[in-house]
Amino acid sequence: MSRSTVARRLHIRAAIVSAIRACLHAVRAAVRLAAAVTRAVLRFLFVPFRARRVLSASLVGLIVVAILLPNVIKRGPPRGPGSPGQAVGLPTAGASCRAVGAGLPAPGPCGDLWRRPVAPNPTGRLAAPPSVSVGAIWRALDAAGSPLADNTVRRGGRTYAEYIWDVGRSTGIDPGVMMAFFNQESNYGTKGVAVRSHNPGNLRPMPDRRTVCDVDGCYAYAADWFQGIDDTYGVLRHYTDHGMKTIEQAVPVWAPNVDYNDVGAFIDGVHQTIRALAADS
Repeated sequence: MSRSTVARRLHIRAAIVSAIRACLHAVRAAVRLAAAVTRAVLRFLFVPFRARRVLSASLVGLIVVAILLPNVIKRGPPRGPGSPGQAVGLPTAGASCRAVGAGLPAPGPCGDLWRRPVAPNPTGRLAAPPSVSVGAIWRALDAAGSPLADNTVRRGGRTYAEYIWDVGRSTGIDPGVMMAFFNQESNYGTKGVAVRSHNPGNLRPMPDRRTVCDVDGCYAYAADWFQGIDDTYGVLRHYTDHGMKTIEQAVPVWAPNVDYNDVGAFIDGVHQTIRALAADS
């Protein structure tokens, strides 16, 4: 069962529980209101005339409350703009799972409601808010048979898919862009030297880092996929810091013709992956 399905079931269950609690609160409020009205009526009937004015005002107040209470219960607590409940049609998960640390969502299904597209990226800007959801990231990895589709919680309690979204958010690089380069280089870690190097971007050798060599050259070795993800985002961030803002500007440097790459086809493939991930988000 996918994480998105589990999250949806958990929050549907939470919605049912919340509805039951609201009904119970309404019943208790109605009972208290009926008792108060009864006491007021009895007091009104059995008190001297001079005190009836005070009781009459109290009775009017109770009647007003009785009229307004059902509307308040029906409307429920207010939601802020952009709350997860509004975005995905599920009940709000609560502030406790919205952000931890540097403003990132908490690990797990609750926080994954917040790992959603922030803004579209149709032009393929490198530095952009996330244009994809964590669910779309995981489904792409899973469809390719990627080792990163493993849902075992790892660094910081996060899965690989959660980590990819979170690092993109924290570095300012669209996770959809990183995933698109990953797909072009190795079909999400299922082909070529990346299977052994844990290097999503097939980055060339780095100082003070082991190398892994293949028929088409040598590449940097990452101790695990998390390090490889960090390395890939680091290079993309370096590009943006040096004036390469779009995929068209970055790819000729990332995958130059001198390395026997088809730059045009690479650019088209990156754009196609970004669009596919966004459509699935």
